[in-house]
Amino acid sequence: MRPFKLSKNIFSHLRLSKNILFYNFSSDFFKNLHLNPYLFANLKENKISEPTSIQVKSLEHVINGENAVVTAETGSGKTLCYLLPVMNHILSKKLDLAPEVYRQNSPRGAIILVPTKELGAQVYAMIRRLDKKNKLDVSRTGSIGYIAPISDDKQPKDARTSLRLNDLAFESVVRGIDWDQLDILVSTPSQLDQMLKLKDQTNPYQVDPKFIVIDEFDLLLGDTNIARSTISILNRFCNVHNNPQNINRQFILTGASFPLRINNEKGTQFIDKVFKRPICIESENFYKISEKMKHVVIRVNDYLNANPNFSIQDILVDQIKKSTSQRIIVFVQSQASSESIAKHLQDHDIKALSFHANLNTEQRIDTLANFDEGKVRVLVSTDLASRGLDFQNVDHVIQFDFALDAVSFLHRVGRTCRMGRNGVVTSFVRENDEFLYEKVQKLICNHQRIDPIISRKRSLSKNYKRSKGSDDEMSSDDDN
Repeated sequence: MRPFKLSKNIFSHLRLSKNILFYNFSSDFFKNLHLNPYLFANLKENKISEPTSIQVKSLEHVINGENAVVTAETGSGKTLCYLLPVMNHILSKKLDLAPEVYRQNSPRGAIILVPTKELGAQVYAMIRRLDKKNKLDVSRTGSIGYIAPISDDKQPKDARTSLRLNDLAFESVVRGIDWDQLDILVSTPSQLDQMLKLKDQTNPYQVDPKFIVIDEFDLLLGDTNIARSTISILNRFCNVHNNPQNINRQFILTGASFPLRINNEKGTQFIDKVFKRPICIESENFYKISEKMKHVVIRVNDYLNANPNFSIQDILVDQIKKSTSQRIIVFVQSQASSESIAKHLQDHDIKALSFHANLNTEQRIDTLANFDEGKVRVLVSTDLASRGLDFQNVDHVIQFDFALDAVSFLHRVGRTCRMGRNGVVTSFVRENDEFLYEKVQKLICNHQRIDPIISRKRSLSKNYKRSKGSDDEMSSDDDN
């Protein structure tokens, strides 16, 4: 089946909860959910007592078993919108039933799909924070085992090493998972798709999850290389096979954005069959940039003209040295830029590391760990670091290369101002960035949603050329 594109239009006939006017933000909110006592105790131990808006709007629906599409701004606590219902259900069943009875339950357990191994490791770390006695059997694919500490306690110096998974042969990983005992599996779609196909050849145990979670669903179900694997996984577990067991499965989708269009009527029908008319829960600030973000623009040509002895890299050095932030993320478009700019910063006595998809596993572990622990001040990254990762105390993001589209802009700036904190975004704007910058900035100033500029019949870069008098137009409706 060809990958399809989601659209807001698909939700026009679904049940909406975004018009709820009153929220219960009291400290008793989580208590009133009647969570499993063990899970509730771990919430309190982690000092999670006040819910966010999207948690208030969604948790009761999801805990009650409804399929849901949960959309909210970055840094709004969407991870707990699926982890609490999933863990609450599994813990309640597992702790109340004899082991042999629990294992006979079908469907049971959860598959959580994420776009990157880094985000998967972060989700795994959150699960372990909420399950400190390891009552759940949780596995994750990939070799990245460290993003955030498992608990708030002081970790020994060698803790990072103890949290890593060794690089294993793929078949060994598949054979090493006790599929009969597994409660939660966190994976990227491509790895899980390969694992399930290999498992079919080596292990007859039928994987039958109660929950399927799709985090950052705009990537996992959009027109990307990931979509084909996601669809392959869903084809095992969704209603298209008319398997009676699939009726008891619950689907939870979360994201800070979603693509605009569905290619055809079959795509709409597929969504209805897979997710069984999910409730669409949207935060009031969805697609909005935080009001606590200060946006600073540097027009590169003007700056260089006023400072003829400066290079563009020197501008970056100057901005970082002026910044009071202890952790800064610099976004660039390419691996080459990430590496060259990180070296330039190092040459100017700024502790910086490059981060991109072509680093090997060990390098990615060390880079993120060193940044998260504050051992380096600056992470120079491609958009790999823009999705889902929750770094502590990042209050300055610099777009050395301006975002190519509004969705990329939204996710990049979402690395700061998380959970209501203040933050600064500095954008380097070149001539060919002006079109998108002006559009975004106008919406930011008016505190309006940015989705009107996400995609139309031609990309924003083509619109820019067209606004300059170019005849270059797109022949089809392409999403950014």
